[in-house]
Amino acid sequence: MQIDIISVCRKPPRWVVEQTADYRQRMPRDLSFEFTHIVPGRDGIPAEQRRQDEASRLLRRLPKDTYTVALDIRGKTFSSEGLA
Repeated sequence: MQIDIISVCRKPPRWVVEQTADYRQRMPRDLSFEFTHIVPGRDGIPAEQRRQDEASRLLRRLPKDTYTVALDIRGKTFSSEGLA
């Protein structure tokens, strides 16, 4: 199984890189995942235009015919069991 995690951020903090490496080691060998970071939209443009730019770049990175889960800070909170 392949899992692609795509996020919008500039350079991720060191702790994110370290925890990603730790998480990767804990995964079963038949599960592979890739973390991709997309640079945020340009400063100085309207927020809505910036979000649309980021969204279109995110969508272009998604493999075709995949199951997609989008997480948003304003969304519902789920437990691990609830998300599963």
